[in-house]
Amino acid sequence: MDKNVILKVNGKEVTLNLFVKSVLNNVVNGLVDSLSNLPENKDTIEIKIEEID
Repeated sequence: MDKNVILKVNGKEVTLNLFVKSVLNNVVNGLVDSLSNLPENKDTIEIKIEEID
C-alpha cells in the first residue's frame, strides 16, 4: 500500500526523496505499532514537535 509522507518545518512543506519517505514511514509506523491500545487500522498518523520556550 502506498503512503503519502509529508514533512513540514515552520509550516513549509519539505521536499522528500523516496528514500527519506520510506525511512520516515517505516520508523514512525514501527514506533506506533509498538504502542498498545491503538486501532489495528491506522489511516493517518500525525506528529507535531514544537520548541518549548
